[in-house]
Amino acid sequence: MKSITSSRRLIATCITFLLATATAQGTQIAVIDTGILPTAELFPYISSGGFDYGYNDADPFDDDPGLHGTIVSTIAVRESIANGSTGVEIVPIKVFTVGDGGSGATIEAVIKGIDHAVARPQIRVLNLSLGGQTIDNLEASAVRSAAQAGKVIVMAAGNESERTPTFPAAHVTGLSGFGVAVGALDPLTGNIALFSNRAGDAARYFLVANGNFGEPNEEGEVAAGTSFAAPRVAAAAGAILDRAPQLNGAQVVDILLRTAIDRGAPGIDDVYGWGELNIPGALAPFGPVAVPTGRTSDTTSSSGTSIGGAGALLLAGAIGYAVIERNKARMEEAMVLDSYGRSYNIDLTKMIEIRDSTGNLEDLFSSLNTKSGGFEVAMLDNAKLRFGYVEPEVEIIDQFDSFALRDAEDRERPTVMMSLHGKSAAFDYHFDYNTDPRNGFGALHLDGFDNLSFLSDRALTTPFLSFANRANSASLGYRLHDKLGLRFGVAATNENRDYGLDSDAAMLEGSFDVNDKATVKLHVGQLAERGSLLGGSNGGAFGVDRTNTTAVGITGQYRLSDSLALVGNYTEGYSRVDDEQNSLLHNFSGIRSHAFGLGLLANDLFDRGDRLGFSVSQPLRVTAGEVDMTVPYARDIPGNIYANTDRLDLTPSGSELDVEAYYQTRLGKKTRFGTYFGVTDEPFHAKSTDREFTLFTSVAREF
Repeated sequence: MKSITSSRRLIATCITFLLATATAQGTQIAVIDTGILPTAELFPYISSGGFDYGYNDADPFDDDPGLHGTIVSTIAVRESIANGSTGVEIVPIKVFTVGDGGSGATIEAVIKGIDHAVARPQIRVLNLSLGGQTIDNLEASAVRSAAQAGKVIVMAAGNESERTPTFPAAHVTGLSGFGVAVGALDPLTGNIALFSNRAGDAARYFLVANGNFGEPNEEGEVAAGTSFAAPRVAAAAGAILDRAPQLNGAQVVDILLRTAIDRGAPGIDDVYGWGELNIPGALAPFGPVAVPTGRTSDTTSSSGTSIGGAGALLLAGAIGYAVIERNKARMEEAMVLDSYGRSYNIDLTKMIEIRDSTGNLEDLFSSLNTKSGGFEVAMLDNAKLRFGYVEPEVEIIDQFDSFALRDAEDRERPTVMMSLHGKSAAFDYHFDYNTDPRNGFGALHLDGFDNLSFLSDRALTTPFLSFANRANSASLGYRLHDKLGLRFGVAATNENRDYGLDSDAAMLEGSFDVNDKATVKLHVGQLAERGSLLGGSNGGAFGVDRTNTTAVGITGQYRLSDSLALVGNYTEGYSRVDDEQNSLLHNFSGIRSHAFGLGLLANDLFDRGDRLGFSVSQPLRVTAGEVDMTVPYARDIPGNIYANTDRLDLTPSGSELDVEAYYQTRLGKKTRFGTYFGVTDEPFHAKSTDREFTLFTSVAREF
């Protein structure tokens, strides 16, 4: 770190820079120092516009015996190139002269050098690897002017082993966040260098960085100082601005500080300040990353939909892979913005979560990781009141924390369930709290056949009554006469644990008993989803404002015997979608979809109390529908967003087919054995997906 003295002696130089031929076009860093020697390494990165305020000419040649300014500039260039900023420009502003006592600078020259940089808008970063104990109000005013001009002001903290930085770095606390004081880190020990000044009163704006330069000499000594730590921070600031030139100086400093690697005492401390410069962290996205969904984005924050929140990139299984397959090339180069509005291109296809409408082994194992209980109370008039609860025994950790679809605190709370069922000669009624509302309708509403173990049993019910496994519901059944019956039901879903789904539904089902063995049921329903489409994203980048679906279906049941039955279900839906402004999806056509299932159920087949099931089913699949999808790919400095819009066919390329079989039986009075086998062809209705096989065996014992 070069000291500011009162030396005013001038030495003429005979070398003139050909600065006008410099080709660099990147962020300009003003190195206010002893000038620069145009070495072969530095020459391509030296910008025109420099000046020598020691000799008052336009030739900032470095005549310092130690080439201090040249070393500082070399570090800035090397670090910039290492950070990917090949277009860095160094503007050398010389404020030192050489006298009998060595190089020195006057306060006046330093102030003129700072003012020179402030007057040039293209200079975004000032590096001040100089200083001393002198406090000067004019110097403080000049540094504040640089901050008011929006510059990033990087200042060496000083080499006096003091508890706080010397001047001008001591001015950092009055720069409104536009400045940073830099201490030196000893790379061999990982600790702050013995000679370096500490953070002290400037801790809120203090970083440390490698203070060494070059290789050790024969005595093992290496050039070191806070002067050589500062240009590493200046280069990092320049790299940030290269990638996001719309940022102001305070934002750049904030990024540098908040991404630092903590050193010393936890948090901001009076030795290391925020900690060690972390260039990869500073260049990486910071905070929530968002997909911009509008035409513009301001320079202070991202404008769009976060992709780090619950369900932010969630699509329903009925359309998920269709969206990915139809627009894969665009989404692989999609642009996102971090919390500072910096743009990054990422592959969105790898971050999309497909919400499968069928069960899976993850759900099964999660259910095994719980404890449950309940009881039943018999009431008057054939009514029964049931209470139950399910509580996780240990915390369940999601595989990808940043895309957790269920809130951890919610999962730790017990789920309380309650049901009130009753019937009279002609009526039966069901009032349910926190239970699956689909169980009262469709093929599986069959007396004598319960506790089914199909993972994909949703296709054997009415899928449009709810896409969540828990809801509050009520239904009323009425027998018109021996062969005809009606059932009306409603369901209200507002469930954070199931992807934040929010919907209301109503269903009317009529049944006709063909004979003692066969029953045919017709159902018609209406489902209103708020914020989601077919059970997919609730808000987020693929969110919608509202989806209204009209569904019709037919169910058949045929009892081959008292313990053996065939069941089947087919449901067709037509959905009308209202756009959400803050979404990538717009201008939906009407969407048609269907689901079907066929099953064979058996009780007491080989042994008393055993159960067997076999099914073939297709989960909900879109059969017709289109939507406009807008994928952003770039932004400019004013904040205008550039995006491609394509019309997508929502019909997937394949058709998922699930084949399942299970068998359960008792081994003694207290032990139950079960096995399950399943094959899923073209999962998620995508031809590109591999066939999946599932096999598991369970043994349960009562204690």
